[in-house]
Amino acid sequence: MNELLAAVLALAILALAVYRQMRVRPVNEGRALTLPFVLVVIGVLQGHLVDSAHASMSIALLTAELLVGAALGIVRAYTMRVWRDTRGTLWRRGTAWTILAWLVAIAARFGFVAVGSAAGVAFETGSILIFLGLSLVVQAVVVAHRARSMDSALAVNVEG
Repeated sequence: MNELLAAVLALAILALAVYRQMRVRPVNEGRALTLPFVLVVIGVLQGHLVDSAHASMSIALLTAELLVGAALGIVRAYTMRVWRDTRGTLWRRGTAWTILAWLVAIAARFGFVAVGSAAGVAFETGSILIFLGLSLVVQAVVVAHRARSMDSALAVNVEG
């Protein structure tokens, strides 16, 4: 996959993810993990994740980027409103804080690219897909965990 196509794919998936997170949706852990796992696999299959000319710096930046992506996935998961309706169905919806957390994630990604570029590290778009996929996986898992740990006695008659 060429760089431009991967970047457009990442932007389209980011837009879709933010759009879907801002809508009232049922909590469904299985379906929520499919697309993020596909993104991670595509990113890994693209290869070139480590710049061989700057291997240690490249590995350090990639590791830090993935840790920050996972941490921001956790943060976004806690910005999501999660509730159980009177029938016991679990729902979730993003808040303004979720959008802010996405903006922080985007800024963090640009920051890693800027630091890497200043150090001469060549970045491939595979790492964008992995960053996005991992962040979404972590967010979905944490939201599902929050939802499962809700007491069914806390059912509410609220739709968003």
